[in-house]
Amino acid sequence: MGRIAGFGCLGIVLVLGILIAIGLAVDDGAGEGGRSKDGGSVAEEPVREQDRDPPAPARGGAVGDVKVTKCAVDPVTEWPAAGLLITNRSSKTSDYTVDVEFLDRSGKRLGDGIGATRKLAPGQQADVTAQGLVRITEAITCRVTDVTRYASVT
Repeated sequence: MGRIAGFGCLGIVLVLGILIAIGLAVDDGAGEGGRSKDGGSVAEEPVREQDRDPPAPARGGAVGDVKVTKCAVDPVTEWPAAGLLITNRSSKTSDYTVDVEFLDRSGKRLGDGIGATRKLAPGQQADVTAQGLVRITEAITCRVTDVTRYASVT
């Protein structure tokens, strides 16, 4: 009985994750201008130059391979997400894991997210989303905190 309940919960989480991924993939900007319950903006914030590069170096030389292209809170779920452009600047096909933190206007950390891609060829680019799962009802900025790049296993 416990296994059935556990698998049921896992199924619900997987379906929810797929629906969120589809929603982010087909986002046409219709959610821009949304408001939270307290009247604060939860729409996409413009990516400012200081949000593009982390203040401290991430692991290895891979930090320069990642740029934040979008930083927004979904007006329906109130979950934050960071759009990332990953460019493989190494000489080998590589896998990437990118950690992102979501900050309020004062720089206080509100949550985090992870984005990943596999088998990115040298010079190839990938658009990736680092999804957060904590409710946020205010404007945010996104900052890359760690980038792990390693050679893909074929």
